[in-house]
Amino acid sequence: MTDTMYRTLEKLQRLDSRLRLAQQGRNRDPLEIALLKAMKKALRGRLSRPVPAMAPA
Repeated sequence: MTDTMYRTLEKLQRLDSRLRLAQQGRNRDPLEIALLKAMKKALRGRLSRPVPAMAPA
């Protein structure tokens, strides 16, 4: 796993936590929830792209 992929996975986990909190709160902000979902979708898109082959060291 590359460093970039690892950092992206960490960002996705943090974003997931924020989304869960936003959905559970009393004052649900539909705009914030939509923004978090869009950000999550974008991160998932980055993870699903094929990773270029690494150059031999």
